[in-house]
Parts: sequence; structure tokens; C-alpha cells
Amino acid sequence: MRASSSLELSAATGTVLVWRSLHPDAFCARRDGLRAAAVLAAIPETASGIENKPQAFKYGRQAEQTADLWLPAGQSPKGVVVLLHGGFWLVQYGKELMTDLARDVVQRGYAALNLEYRRVGSPTWKDANTTLSDVSAGLALLDSGKLPLDGLPFAVVGHSAGGHLALWSQLRSAEVSPAAAVVSAGGVLDLCYADSEELGGGAGAVPRFLSYRETASLRREVSPIDMLPPCRVNSLRGNEAQRGVAPQAHIGLIHGSLDEVVPPEQSIRFLVSSTCAGIPCELHLVKKEGHYEVLNPKSKSWQSTMDFVRVAFAAPKRRTLRGAMAATVREELREETLIRSQLQGEVGYSPPLLPCSFDVLIMPAAWSPSSWRTLPKHQMAEWEDKAVADKVFSKLGKLPPLVQPKECDRLKALLAEAGRGERFIVQGGDCAERFMDCEGERLEQQLKLILQMGMVVEHISAKPTLKICRIAGQYGKPRSKPTEVVEGHGEIMSFKGDNINGFDPKDRKWDPERLLLGYWHSSATLNYLRGYAACGDHQPLQAVQVSELKASEHYNSYVEDARAIGLKPIAAETTEFFTSHEAMQLDLEESLTRPVGSKFYNLSAHLVWIGDRTRQLDCAHIEYFRGIANPIGVKVGPSMKNDELKELVTVLNPNKEEGRLMLITRYGAGKAEAMLPGHIQAVKDSGVPVVWQCDGVHGNGIVASNKYKTRSWDAIVTEIAERSSCNNFPTSAMAVKVDPTSLVIGVGLGAAAAFLLAKATLKPTPVNPGIDKASPKVATVMTVKDIEDALSKSSSGKVALCRCWRSSKFPFCDGSHGKYNEACGDNTGPLVVSKA
Repeated sequence: MRASSSLELSAATGTVLVWRSLHPDAFCARRDGLRAAAVLAAIPETASGIENKPQAFKYGRQAEQTADLWLPAGQSPKGVVVLLHGGFWLVQYGKELMTDLARDVVQRGYAALNLEYRRVGSPTWKDANTTLSDVSAGLALLDSGKLPLDGLPFAVVGHSAGGHLALWSQLRSAEVSPAAAVVSAGGVLDLCYADSEELGGGAGAVPRFLSYRETASLRREVSPIDMLPPCRVNSLRGNEAQRGVAPQAHIGLIHGSLDEVVPPEQSIRFLVSSTCAGIPCELHLVKKEGHYEVLNPKSKSWQSTMDFVRVAFAAPKRRTLRGAMAATVREELREETLIRSQLQGEVGYSPPLLPCSFDVLIMPAAWSPSSWRTLPKHQMAEWEDKAVADKVFSKLGKLPPLVQPKECDRLKALLAEAGRGERFIVQGGDCAERFMDCEGERLEQQLKLILQMGMVVEHISAKPTLKICRIAGQYGKPRSKPTEVVEGHGEIMSFKGDNINGFDPKDRKWDPERLLLGYWHSSATLNYLRGYAACGDHQPLQAVQVSELKASEHYNSYVEDARAIGLKPIAAETTEFFTSHEAMQLDLEESLTRPVGSKFYNLSAHLVWIGDRTRQLDCAHIEYFRGIANPIGVKVGPSMKNDELKELVTVLNPNKEEGRLMLITRYGAGKAEAMLPGHIQAVKDSGVPVVWQCDGVHGNGIVASNKYKTRSWDAIVTEIAERSSCNNFPTSAMAVKVDPTSLVIGVGLGAAAAFLLAKATLKPTPVNPGIDKASPKVATVMTVKDIEDALSKSSSGKVALCRCWRSSKFPFCDGSHGKYNEACGDNTGPLVVSKA
């Protein structure tokens, strides 16, 4: 087809728009030839905020060894965007293709360096190395001192063949400094596959670029997908050894879903293979755009490109930008399913099914159990003897799993019920298990306490309960400092739990062989508890002891409830329990992560959670957790920002799956009412379903006079009360620390404490007797029976519950809500219960 240097379009306004230096193959992008042109929007010839003309800089003696530097007018640039044009490395296509993009870059406040290089057909071009050496030399301008850009971060953005050169520059060239971001827009990233598909109009573009001497050795020097570092698992090339360096840049792949010049398979294959090699990247598949739309600054492809660059500049240490890009319009499920089936069938990877609300389908870096290793890590022990550690993890990887995938799926289904308010969760166990506590009698007492608490809560709330134990794996302990000073021993490593080191000062060295001990103790614990739940004598479960509550004015009521519980038969679900622990040591968790069909399950526990100290979005724990199929939890403390939580739930539950994600709040007494409403709204805005759980223990730690850490009973009760006041009664879940050997209330919480946490018996009383009798009365906390009675007497069919639980004593309400309600005329209160 004859080349065209310009194309005139008539817009709806009648304005004549000029698209300069249009690539002639644009007419081949779609069969009718007109589609590519029709999507181009207005591109002004001039724009404000730009220097009148770019400055030309030479990086060699040849005519084509030049670069145009565009600077924003009247301001210092925020960074530099290097532009590499495409054209299948052919001389007839030059840097003019990127001129409009350069103008857009400077309008955004960045400098633009539009790089020219020698191509096939240039007088002095010899082979691919001519082009590659020019790109290296051109990028070296940034460090030469010739440009007024010292110290600025830079990104490399390439289109088509320029996308190939952009990624090549960061994977191979040792002469350039690492970029903050590298973006391939419709890039040719797998030269072998491109040749087999005859990309470049069937004219042999790849063989021509490689001087018709393509070999495996040459591909490893030139083709980005073949230059990746050695894979941890099989890549698209099988077991063929790969080489290269792991780039420090954020890697972004932008591709139009309708690209027929360089099909999206090029980016998809690189996405998968790079992740196999441990290098995360991100693919943005842009709906209804082809190969050339990205050259239009108003296109969705270009907006995605610059969004990626902007975020990379803002987070220079971040290796993957999961969830950081905004998606705008709708993505057709048909196109998404096509891509997913193609990935699954060809390379065995299927990205998470995103909701159909995307114009730009963002595929996060393909996940593997080891993809977390490329990211910053927190709270993890580092092993001095790597050989011993490797041997331990190899052994752990071959040992039987502790739980079964179907059990994890059942827990997820039950958590989904809890999220809908149909079930109540009780979770409890040791803050950190100890090997020495793995004894039959103690384990039995722990499980009995959890099961009894479940029975009590079920009786009071009239909802089935879900029992989750912090057991059979909770041998790790996060610490605020890696070392501590111990009298007589000086500064030594802090005790991080029996999985890592010993409590005795002489045993504080981090020892990977302790992980095997942790596995055996977890296995023994779980084996014993499963046997007890299946075959043990469960009669003692019905004997709920409430003697500790004798001082309460409601003691007789507690005795009646305990007697009622004792008369109920023990159902199979009563003794059902699940295990959980904080997955802090990721190399351990990886070794116990197993493939099941197309999914990966962490089979060390039914549920694992991320601690408040390890939930950073750009770090290793989030990366690991986003890929496993287990139900997962995240501790949410007072340092969690609303926007951070919104992004976090999107990353961890992209499929918006019920029961997948549990948010475990641990604010501390007096903070929930200030923090939780914002967090709830952030989650609502994300559209991600979650299960809310209250941990009233770990945010209320105090150090007793004997230097032991404990918790205040009043503080625990207050936080649970405040927390419950912000959610619809009575669906909140609670988490407690259960120690059957402790006599300190607030440290050991048993069935008696469950009564106090699950109910209060103050009868409903109107705050303002003068209010309209047809309006619902404002009442304090009530039992389910109280609520039912009040509903039956309410002419409006509603009862409002007071959320002003200011007191640390039951029933929490000191009447202060009365003045508020009278002043504002709100007779309904914030929590309204209606008849079903």
C-alpha cells in the first residue's frame, strides 16, 4: 500500500485535523483500512506550556545519532520521558512518529527526549548491533552532563519496535543507569515468535533486522523475552537457560486488544515469562484500540502509558504497580474470557477474573509462589547458612500438607455467610504458640474453650458460629525491633517465635532447622485435635462454667443461659474448627504452597493472615497473599489510611469473591469510632466484599509490673463495644487470645467472658419519653430476645440501638446519647433493626 505522509480528518465541529507522518501500515491495522484513522482525535499543531522548538543533541558522528530535547516552558521538569519510535526498525520511519507524544509529555510537566537511531536501510547500518549500540549511546546522554537534566528520574517509553528497544535497554545494556519505568506499547518482545507469525507485513522484518543470521545465541542478545534471567519454573522456552539482568525499573506493557500489526500475544507471553523469571511487570490491555492509537495523545493507550509513568516516578522503589492504575469504562466479558482462555491453554496461566467494569484491562504480574522474592520484605528472618536453609525448604516441599484444599473452600463458604450477617465468627488461640505447649491436655483445653465460646455466642446471638483457632502453626512472632538488650548477654536477637529461634538467650540465632520442628509440632497438634473433635468425649462442652460472674447483677440470667446450653445436643457442626496463623515467614509458606488444578493453596492452615507490620502494598507479603486460593485475613490498625485500604482490598480480592478476605481490626480502645467509619466507606467504595472481624486484644497491650505483656479487660470490652457500634448488630465477629492456664481476666478469656462479650441484659428504655409513639425507641444493647420483644411492641416495626457505648463497663451506655438525640431530633439512632 502506498505510504501517506498525512491524513486529514473532519471532526464533528468541522475542524480539519492533521495527523502528521502517519505510519502507512495503519491502513492495514483493520481490514477496512479506515478504522485506525477514524479513532484519531484532535492533535493541535502547537500547544501552550512548551518551548517553541526542541533542542537537538548529538550522541555520535552519524546524521541519525541525534535526540530532540523538549522542555516545559517556565518550570523545571519533574522527570524525563525518553521516547523510542517504532517502524519495524526500518529507515523510512523516524522519530517524527513521536513528536505529538513529546508535546504531550512536556504539557504534563516532564522533559521529553525523542531519540533517533540508525535503522535497516540507513547508509551506515550494518546489523542489529548498530541499532542497539545507538540506543545505548543515546540513553547515555542522560548521564553525560550535556543535558540540563541532572538528577532527574527517567522513564523509557517505546512503541512497536521501539518497545522492543526500550525493554532491551533495561534488560541488557550495562552502559545506562536504571530507569524508574520502562513501557512497551505494542512492543515486539519475542523475536522468534514474531518471525514465526511473519510480523511486519510478511516482509521478514525480524530476519532483516537480524541480518538473516538468527540463532539461539543471537536471540539471547537481542530478544527481550530470551534475555530474562534464569527462570525458577519452566518458561515459554521450556527449560532453556536464559540470561540477562533483572531490571530495577517498573515494567509496563500497554497493548491494544485489536492490534493486528503486533498482536497482544507478544505482551502476554512476556508477562508470563518475566514472572516465571521472578521479574514482575504489568499488562494493560486496552479495549477497542489497535496498534497506532497510542501515537495519539488523547487515546486510552497513551493515557495508560503516562499513568504508569506518573506512578513509577512517585514510587521509585516500587517494583510492581498492582492496582495503582485507574480503569474507567466497561470491559466486555467476551474479550476478557478470550484472553483468559488463551493464556490458560497456551502457557498455563490465567489472570484473576476482573469485574466487567474496565475499559483498560489491567493484568497484574503473573503470580507464582515465589514471585514475592523480588519485593521488599519485612519481619522475615534471614538465614546465615543458605545451604542448610535450602535443604530444609526442599524437605518441607515434599512433606504432606497439613490441611486439604476442600477444607479451605468450605471455610471460605462459611466466611461468606458471616460476611452476609448469617453467621458469627469466634477466633482464638495463643498470641504465639510454643513447642513446649504441644501437650495433649493443654491442647484439649484450648479447643474446648473455643468450642464452648462458640456455643455461648450461638445461644446469645441466635446465629450459627464459625470457630477458627490460632493453632498448629502460630509459631512466629513479629517484633518492633530485631534485637534487644538482655542483662548478662548484651544486645542479642529478639525472640521471634519458636519457628525462628529459642527464647533462651543462648538460642537466639536464627536457625532454619527449627522450621522443620515447627512442621512436626503443627502436624502433631492438628492430628490430636482432629481426633478429639471426631471421637472425643464432648459432654464437658455442655458444662459451661459461669462462676467467675457471681459478682454480676445478671448472674442468675447467666446461670439460666448456661443451663439452656447444657440441654442442647452436641451437633457435628459444634465441634467443627479451622486453623489459622500469621504467615510471616514467606519462604516457609512458599514451601507448603501446593498447586491444585489451576490454583495454589497454602496447605499449612485453612486461613492465613497478614500482620499490621507486613501489609505494605509494594512489598512481599501482599504479593504472596494475592495469589493463594485460601481465605485470607489482614490486620487493620490505626495507621491504615482509607485510600490505602481501598487499594489493598482491590489487590487482595480482585475477583470480588465473597468469603475470600477478612479485615481484622485492631485499633485499641477509644479509636474505633474515629477510624472504622472511614475504613468501612473505603471498602464500600471499592466494591469488594469483605468479612469484618474485631480483634480487641492485640491493640490494647500493656506491660505489667512483672514486665510481662498483658491486656486490660476494660480496654478489650470497650474496643469490642465501640467496634460493634459501627456495624449492624449482631453480625460482628470477635477474636480473642485463649490461654487455659491463665487466671488473669483479659489474658485468658473463656466461656464466662464470652457471655459478657456476646450480650448485655439492660432492657430497652426510651431516651425521650415525649417522642412520637409511632417512632422507634432508642435503646441500649439488648439480647436477641430483647430485640424481638421490642420489635413486637413497636408500632413502626423498628427498634434503634444506641451506639454511644462510652463506658468501659457493661452495658456501655451512660445515657450521653440522650442529649444528642434530643438536640438533633433524631429519634431513630444510628443502628436500626427492622422486622424481617
